[in-house]
Order: sequence, then C-alpha cells, then structure tokens
Amino acid sequence: PRRPPKTERVAFAPADKKASQRGARKMADGHSAGVLSGAEFKAAETKLREERRREAAAMDPSESGAHAATVYRDRRTGKAINLADEAARIEAEREKKAQEAREQFEWGRGTKQKEAEADARAELKAVANEPFARRADDPKLEKMRRDVIRDGDPMADYIRQSRAQEEEKATPAESRRPVYKGPPPPPNRFGIRPGYRWDGVDRGNGWEQKLQNHAAQQVGLRNDRYAWSCAD
Repeated sequence: PRRPPKTERVAFAPADKKASQRGARKMADGHSAGVLSGAEFKAAETKLREERRREAAAMDPSESGAHAATVYRDRRTGKAINLADEAARIEAEREKKAQEAREQFEWGRGTKQKEAEADARAELKAVANEPFARRADDPKLEKMRRDVIRDGDPMADYIRQSRAQEEEKATPAESRRPVYKGPPPPPNRFGIRPGYRWDGVDRGNGWEQKLQNHAAQQVGLRNDRYAWSCAD
C-alpha cells in the first residue's frame, strides 16, 4: 500500500517573536502587516499619530502651510481670485445690468409717456398740499371733467383736432415732426398712420383689408347669434 505524505509540523512562535516578525514588514499607512489584535492596533495607531504630530510640528510653516490664508480659485481657469475684488466685480456687473435695463426701459418709452408721468407726479404733489375735501365748484375738478372726451360725443372729433393743433403750435418748429395730412388712409390692425410723403396709393396686397372684413364678419355673426338666442 501507498504511504501517506508526511505533514510538516508548524510550531507557534512566542508572542514577542511574532511581534518582531510582524515589525519587519510595514504597510503604507505604517501599521505592521498581518493579523493584529485590537489592543495591538490601538497602540500602533497611537504611536503613529504621535510621530506624525511631531513631524508636522517640526516642519517649516512655509512647507506645511500652517496658518496660511485660504486660496480661492476660479473653477474654470484655476486662477487664484481675491474674494473682496470678486465681490466688487460681481456688484459692479449687477449694477451695470440694472442700469442697462433702466436705460432700455427709458428708450422704449415715448416723450408723451414721460410727460404724462411727470404731470401725474406734479398733480399728486399738488393734491397732497391741498385740503382733503373738494367742493363741487372746484375749478381744477371742473376742468378735469371738461377735458374728458366721452363716447358718443358729437364734438369729440372737433375737440381732438383742436387739441392736436394746440399741441402742434406749442411744440417748437425745430422739434416738430411732419405728419400726413391727406385723405384718410385705409385702416390697419395697428393703427399706424402713413408717412407724410405718402401719395395716397395703396400698394399693399390686400391682406389688411381681408383681416378687417373678417373681423367685421365675426362681429356680425356674433351679434346675429346673440339675437337668435334671445328670440322668442
């Protein structure tokens, strides 16, 4: 019969010998390789921390970065930035955008709107200095009532023309813009008047007239439907 292979007997070394063998091989973090008990690992960790603390204390502050100010960098370029300068730059950009928005708003408003707003502010300031109660024969209140153009007033067109002439006379000649004064032009969706050089010939493709006719037809149909719904 075949004899079984011989097994080698391993004798366990004493604890101090195992520790010396483990101390010969170190891992990257400084601990000994192999299986360690909790007490051994705690003692080694305490020793390593104390050694690292002594090494850090002995290093030159310029190399270790101790007590150095925090450096903030741009995420895109990686360039170091100053927080105070960056905050001032952001605030300047915000103020610039706000100024551009205000200027754009002012450019989009007409002279007439600005004058009406100034008149409204002056009126509010004047009313604030007046007594709370107003009599029925107050001249300002009476003038405000007379200036209102009501729907269906037969003199409405005449009053509008008179006011337009008065405004034209009050406007300086150098700032007065020429306007069209010929026969009434065909209506359009936006109420835009023709230029003052227009010769009265409609050179459009008739689209505006089709829209006007369609709108009139819709109004007529709506009125017919309403009248039909209300009929007995």
